[in-house]
This record gives sequence, C-alpha cells and structure tokens, in this order.
Amino acid sequence: MTQAIVWFNSILRINDHPAFTQASQDHQSIIPIFIFDQRQLAQKSSNHNHFLMECLANLDQKIKKLGGQLILRDGDCLNTLSQLAQEHKVSQIYTTLSYNPKLQLTYRQLGKKGLTVKQFPGQYIVDDLDQIVTKNQQHYQVFTPFYRNWLAQKRRLISPTPVHCHLPSKNIKTLQPSYLNQFIKSEDLSPNKIHGGEDLAYQRLDHFLANKLNDYLANHDNLSIDGTSHLSADLNFGTISPLMIEASLNPSTNSTAWLRQMCWREFYAYILYYYPDNLKQEFQTKYRNLQWTNDPIYLQAWQNSQTGYPIIDSAMKQLRLEGFIHNRARLIVASFLTKDLDIDWRLGQQYFEKYLIDHDTASNNGNWQWVTSVGVDPAPMFRRFYNPIKQQIAYDKTGQYVKKYLPTLAQVPNQFLAQPWIMPISQQVSSNCLIGVDYPLPIVDHQLARQIAFNKYKLN
Repeated sequence: MTQAIVWFNSILRINDHPAFTQASQDHQSIIPIFIFDQRQLAQKSSNHNHFLMECLANLDQKIKKLGGQLILRDGDCLNTLSQLAQEHKVSQIYTTLSYNPKLQLTYRQLGKKGLTVKQFPGQYIVDDLDQIVTKNQQHYQVFTPFYRNWLAQKRRLISPTPVHCHLPSKNIKTLQPSYLNQFIKSEDLSPNKIHGGEDLAYQRLDHFLANKLNDYLANHDNLSIDGTSHLSADLNFGTISPLMIEASLNPSTNSTAWLRQMCWREFYAYILYYYPDNLKQEFQTKYRNLQWTNDPIYLQAWQNSQTGYPIIDSAMKQLRLEGFIHNRARLIVASFLTKDLDIDWRLGQQYFEKYLIDHDTASNNGNWQWVTSVGVDPAPMFRRFYNPIKQQIAYDKTGQYVKKYLPTLAQVPNQFLAQPWIMPISQQVSSNCLIGVDYPLPIVDHQLARQIAFNKYKLN
C-alpha cells in the first residue's frame, strides 16, 4: 500500500484542490495535515485566528466524510513533516504552489531530506505568475496591461473532488482546532464578524450570484446598499476556489467588472513576489524620503472613530465590529490617514492587519501604497486624494451606512450628515447630537490638509 502526505498550507477546502485530488488518485492512503506556526499565529489578529479555527473544523468534517481525518500539528514545518514521513514510510508530499519565500525554502529543505515535494496550482485563477510578462520579458508594474495579459492566459481544468481519503493508521496524533483559542483574545474579537469554512464560503457565493451580481457595476461602490460579495476572507483562506468562481460567471458587463476586481488580488501577489521590499518601503523611489508627522493623537482618533468626519468614523467602526470594511470605505479611510492626517501608510497597514479577517499581506500592502500614491500605479498624487465629505455624499446617499455604525448621528438630517458641524444649534438640539459634545468636531480642515499634502509630495 502506498501513502502520501497532503500538506494544507494555502487552501483549506476539498473542492478544486489539485494536490489533494492527485494524491487521492496516486495513493491508497493519505495523511492530510495542517501545521500551526505559533510565531505567526501570535502576530495574527484574533479575528483571523478565530476564522481559521472555523475553517479547519469544517475542513476536518468534510475529510471525515471521505473516510479520513485532518491531522493538526504545531511546531516547525520541516521537522514535523520529516518526522511524519519517517513514521509512516512516506516519500512524497503533495501541496499547493506558493510564492511565499518561507514555504519555498521549506520545500527545498524537504527535498534535501529525500522527500519529493509535488506542487500543484489552486491558490489563484492564474497560478503560474512567471508566464505573465511583457513582450520584453519584464515584469508588469501597472495593473491594466497585467490584467489584459492575465485574461489571455490559459486556464487549467477544475480538479474533481476526491471520493475517498483513508489514513494509513487510525492512531496518528492530532490536535483540535480549539488549539487556536490560546491565540484568540475575546476583547479583540469583532462581535459581528463572519464565520469561516468551505460550506459557508459557497453559500456566500450563491447569495452574491443570485442577489447582487446583476447590479454589481451600479452598486459595488454604494455604501448604503453594500453590493459586494464578502468573499475576500474566503479567497484569502482558500476555502473557495477562485477558478470555480470564474467558471460560474455568465458573460456580462457586471461579471467582467467583478472578475477585474478579483484580478487585483493576483496582481498584488505578483507585485510582492517580484518586489518583496515593497512590504516595508515605497515602490516609487522618489517617495522613499517622505517625512510623516505621525501625531499619536490623530492616529488614535482615526482608530477610534473620533475624527469628526462621519464617513471615516463609520468605516473604522465597521472594522472593529465586523473585522471588515467595504472596499470603497477602505480607500477613503486610507487616503484620510495618509494625506489628511499625515500618518505613515505603514501604520495603517499594521492596523488593518490587526483587525481584518480577510487580511492578505500582498493586497493590504498594495492597496495602502496605491492610495498613498507611492506604489506601482503611476497615477498622480491628486488622483488618490479623497474628499471625505464628497465621498460620503456620493457613496452613502441615503445615509444608511453612516447611521448604521454611528447611532449618535441617527437623527441628523441627510443634508447635514456629511458635515454635521455646520448644523445650526437648534438643529443639533432637535437631532440629539451636540457637535463637540455628542460627536466630535473635525480634527483637521480637509482643504488645508490637502494643500499641505500637495506641497509635501511636490518636494519629493
């Protein structure tokens, strides 16, 4: 009887999992394993770790229905896999192709120990990033030409779901998903967070396709309606196949627009793989000398929904309550932090990582640099300077988004909602919202901050 290890490290599902499928076809018994990295877990948010725990529990249930079990271990991946392979006379490890440098190093080290590591696609729609290059064999630095090339790439076939999974022994030591409780602080958990697992991921997809996709172009920026898919966490944890998502779309302008948004995730993974220094420094060298005020009072106000700008404060409230922010709102709050408050984009990047369930290192980094106008996108700085008042009027026309997250403003008439500080005192009294008492005054003047930021960028 032949046996192999399937290392679940990038995608936590059984549908369209090429490595799992191939292993089940090649071998009579399989050891599916996930390995906890304590150092990494300690750095992740409680929201992230809670979602991971639910994903692993659901994955274990699905594998058990196939006759197997998800083995959970903690410790060093190299030593854990080497020991497991030795114990069960395994020579082959099936896993998902990853562009994570740490994982690639582990793959090479396993090879030196005599183990064959077989890598399969599955994390992205187009997994072979090396194929996406310019005519001069250079790497793309701008999204639109990357997107055109990405669209032209041949898609792999969707892998069939395995029909069986048998362990070589019933006595393989395993941990429980509840192991993650030690890395979850209840006070840091968002009370209205979504829950994880492959089954829930496909429920979210079905709901989006049935109820939101046909109006995606009209509604995806509308904060009052929230026409987005809420699949970002599922894509990040690999509980849903991006290729299966693409295959489920019928040709339409709405489908094309949504698919383009999905491509951004793969573009940022591509950028960070080829330009790893982006994680800590600006892609554009001319902006690496930008000086930031980094006022701690301003930073705390931004984090705690006390800026006096309702669209900013409601978005940051959504982050704490749900571990999620609407994409349009992410752009607005990032612009405000960096260009209105003059705070280093890296501090925003870190704060998002602390709370976002869907935190993806490459996307988070790429988006923060994009909004700060220091990343791969060549657009001039003023194109990424969002006026919080105009943005609220344009994208929360009914005020539903702001009033949902800031109940203090619930009785404020819409004509004053984007600028509550201009309300006459009589209106403030009748709205039960005294500005400067119940809701703060703006901590900065946007027009003045805009001019200061323009001058700052011109000097670099």
